[in-house]
Amino acid sequence: MLRKPGRDPGRMPSTASSLALPSGSVLELSSARAEWLAAGAELDVGCAPVNERGARALARAAVEARGAHAGRATECTLALGAGLVVVRLLRLPQLKRAELALVLERKAAAWLDAPVGDVLYQASEMGALDADEPSGERTWLVTAARRGELVALRQELRRAGFAPRRIVPAQLAALDCARAAL
Repeated sequence: MLRKPGRDPGRMPSTASSLALPSGSVLELSSARAEWLAAGAELDVGCAPVNERGARALARAAVEARGAHAGRATECTLALGAGLVVVRLLRLPQLKRAELALVLERKAAAWLDAPVGDVLYQASEMGALDADEPSGERTWLVTAARRGELVALRQELRRAGFAPRRIVPAQLAALDCARAAL
């Protein structure tokens, strides 16, 4: 477990370790590791591997990464990384709202290899991919996660003493922090 800031040349930097937060905490979880970053009077950084699959294993790794803060409810932003959330750009023709919702939900289910009823997704229209494109196609930023896994993860994290205020995709966490600072 890493308890002090530093660079491991064999490891790519993650969103949690590269965010500059004025205050607050970020717990970044991926299928491979948990990272904790608490910004306050002192910077506290921790990292722990995820050795098994499932919500309970993710929560155990989160507790290990959090280290010294164990035993008290800890508010944080939960940033979901690789293996837990999918972030994609999707180009679609203009569709009616109901039809668009069906297409987005089916795409999200296909990306996650999950039943349509077991996906949560969010889509933001990014506009036309190419301003000179007369086709009318629009580009959507879509994030998706498995509903059952996310519910189980939130329950296990709460049992472990975490209180996620927001859940964001790790790839977009920096944007979330910038928006919160406005």
